[in-house]
Amino acid sequence: MPAHSHQSVFVSDTIRSRQTLLAVRCFAFLSDDILNSLTSRMTPLHFEAGQVICLEGEPGEKVYILEKGWVKAIRTAVDGREQATMFLHGGEIFGDDAVFTEAAYPVTVIALENVTAWGIDGTSLIELVQRYPSLAVAVIRHLGERVLYFVQLVEDLGLRKVETRVAHTL
Repeated sequence: MPAHSHQSVFVSDTIRSRQTLLAVRCFAFLSDDILNSLTSRMTPLHFEAGQVICLEGEPGEKVYILEKGWVKAIRTAVDGREQATMFLHGGEIFGDDAVFTEAAYPVTVIALENVTAWGIDGTSLIELVQRYPSLAVAVIRHLGERVLYFVQLVEDLGLRKVETRVAHTL
């Protein structure tokens, strides 16, 4: 294989990883220096429909950034019942909650269709957050949005009638 062929694949991955980061709302305004630092640590990942991406209870060692495709996050009860907690698609992140709390993944994430994503090692991401305050602010903003999502979900499930929840969803 010619050397230039390998280089063009590398450039392609670099461009794709950068475009994926820019699709994440909280990362869209990061400096080139920060984006370059992130992309140099990102690994391309592919998952088939139905494949488990991360498993509830496993150590949270990686953050996933979705490029394309849909995934669902579920919690599983002891009796085997599943509760979907989120549906995510391209331009969204998961696994960060476990990485930043040094905890296990709180949910199982399953590909609903073929998925292209990027992984970044949690330790590497934490180092970058410590180095770049604007990245830290972006991550805080993302985690804050996630908290607000779950507050809204609790309100919908606990305080609204079924009819109101259905009307709100439609």
